[in-house]
Amino acid sequence: MQYGYIKLWRKSLDAGWLQNPKLWTFWCWCLMKATHREYDQIVGCQQVHLMPGEFVFARKKASKELRMSEQSIRTFIDFLKTSQNLTIKTTNKFSVISIINWNTYQGNEFENNQQINQPLTNKS
Repeated sequence: MQYGYIKLWRKSLDAGWLQNPKLWTFWCWCLMKATHREYDQIVGCQQVHLMPGEFVFARKKASKELRMSEQSIRTFIDFLKTSQNLTIKTTNKFSVISIINWNTYQGNEFENNQQINQPLTNKS
């Protein structure tokens, strides 16, 4: 398991997702599951290449981890697909969920800003 932080946008307050705690829980779970860098994951006997913002998904496993029904998980995925927050590619054994706009929401703006400002700070 990779450790680190995710960003939560205040815009989420305007979206009304907090009114549905299970949806909010599922969305945050997706953000935490997504990889932050390119990554190769072995699933069974298959290697899956993941890009930032993607993760391997199994509905039954998600249901167990989140203590939600599979129907709820299905409903949340449909909602998040419709609202253009994620996409899902399905195979007969697993799925890969991609968070749309991952780089916009989770990008390294702090690191980039720090690199830009660093030379200015060092000149003083």
